[in-house]
Amino acid sequence: MVKKEKRSKEIWIRGYMTPEDIKKKLEDKYDGFEDERLHQIHYLERILKKKHSLSDLTRNSVYELLDSLYANEAKSLRVKYLKSRFSVGRIDSLDSINLNDASYYIHKRGKLAEERGDVDKAETFYSKAGRLNEKARNKGSVFESKLSSIIAIVGIVSGVFFLSPNLTGNVVGNLNESSSNLLGVGLLILGIIAGLFYLKKSEKNNKTRTKIKRARKKR
Repeated sequence: MVKKEKRSKEIWIRGYMTPEDIKKKLEDKYDGFEDERLHQIHYLERILKKKHSLSDLTRNSVYELLDSLYANEAKSLRVKYLKSRFSVGRIDSLDSINLNDASYYIHKRGKLAEERGDVDKAETFYSKAGRLNEKARNKGSVFESKLSSIIAIVGIVSGVFFLSPNLTGNVVGNLNESSSNLLGVGLLILGIIAGLFYLKKSEKNNKTRTKIKRARKKR
């Protein structure tokens, strides 16, 4: 899709506007844009920073619409995460990014609620954002553990393979004995370091899971 140039004409007018009025004008302004919803979010955020440009009623309409846009963006990111869980060749780091971004928009909903004086609602959103953020960190940690385990296995096996001339007397490829030894030792060290990193990460992940289970039992 070709991205349209932004129109120089501002959509804002004086007087009361309902959320539906604002939404219609935003859809017209950003029709055909890539990431249309994000453009709408950024525009409304800029509008809210202009303290004296809106009437109280119109400001409430902006809050209501912006909260809806944040909710839809968070939902879209969580749907991407759920779809990726069942996709072939899924990557845990992408899961982590989707969850982290969803947490970001839920946290923004909390800030909006706080600005409007709804402290209980804000706390609910902050708590939900915190849980998603924690889940995202765990996903990233699992990906790192998997990657380090693969590097450890490949490094150790490859290291033993290139050190094999010392054990069998056979030359590996076109490498002489000295080069083969050097490469083998290097790969072996890399594999051992990756293995130690994997064990450390696994221990940390197990502690985190234990904490989560304990927290759930207390509820």
